[in-house]
Amino acid sequence: MKTTNYGFSLSDQIQWNDVFSSRAGIRYDHTKMTPQELNAECHACDKTPPAANTYKGWSGFVGLAAQLNQAWRVGYDITSGYRVPNASEVYFTYNHGSGNWLPNPNLKAERSTTHTLSLQGRSEKGMLDANLYQSNYRNFLSEEQKLTTSGTPGCTEENAYYSICSDPYKEKLDWQMKNIDKARIRGIELTGRLNVDKVASFVPEGWKLFGSLGYAKSKLSGDNSLLSTQPLKVIAGIDYESPSEKWGVFSRLTYLGAKKVKDAQYTVYENKGWGTPLQKKVKDYPWLNKSAYVFDMYGFYKPVKNLTLRAGVYNLFNRKYTTWDSLRGLYSYSTTNAVDRDGKGLDRYRAPGRNYAVSLEWKF
Repeated sequence: MKTTNYGFSLSDQIQWNDVFSSRAGIRYDHTKMTPQELNAECHACDKTPPAANTYKGWSGFVGLAAQLNQAWRVGYDITSGYRVPNASEVYFTYNHGSGNWLPNPNLKAERSTTHTLSLQGRSEKGMLDANLYQSNYRNFLSEEQKLTTSGTPGCTEENAYYSICSDPYKEKLDWQMKNIDKARIRGIELTGRLNVDKVASFVPEGWKLFGSLGYAKSKLSGDNSLLSTQPLKVIAGIDYESPSEKWGVFSRLTYLGAKKVKDAQYTVYENKGWGTPLQKKVKDYPWLNKSAYVFDMYGFYKPVKNLTLRAGVYNLFNRKYTTWDSLRGLYSYSTTNAVDRDGKGLDRYRAPGRNYAVSLEWKF
């Protein structure tokens, strides 16, 4: 596969007065994928390269911000996104007894429009960043199951053998990357730090509180859920950094929310019994993560100006947990990374237990 990419972008930021500022930008992308002839022996392969595909499109952003006072700033941004399907999504082919992966040379580029409302606070007491966003997608790229039928319904192989009918009915399940009409993601992101000594004079300088939160809800046109949407994640921490900035210790308690059943729906084709036609069903995703708390501690020490030693202990209490991101792509019929229908094999997708990291950095 030969892929050629080129593009250009232009952006600018304008300070209108002491209060208002704006930014704007535009970008053009051009991508051409040209399949090459197969350079290996493969007797069952079609050695004729498929046709080349070309994608081109514009994207951009516009934003307006207002500095309310020395501490607070509000803003609104609208951004258009553009994602070209990769070569595997367009051309990849795989044949397997339980189903095939089909190429889709007719895939369109995914388009998105994101609206963001932001609030920023900065002062000697600390900082706060808050963002509300909504992303609307067109031609959303998604892996979909496809049912292909042939023959005459009701005509079995046995009946065809005895010449009762001539064209036996057959069903085949395939996977293919497709464009979904619409998708939407809404979410909130919060990040804050508080310099404790600035609000409580009896606390020594250097103590800080940290917190962050991320939450999103999504919706696809159709019956499926957007499985890539992550559950609630909350982080809280107590930190100390010496006023001389020579050393510091940081703690983080992370809450990982469980994926809810109603947010993990997917479509499958099943039959009611042997010899009955496959029927489309919406089911609950079988492998959902449970909520978990994970505690980390790490720090740094600077013995001299340009030398920094860092060390940390992660998952300090050796919590056994699994993230939703590691479970959402499992497929029970896969020949690799397989998990059977009873869940055997899930343990190897657990997050690491207690682990350690040490690094030494020298700047020159």
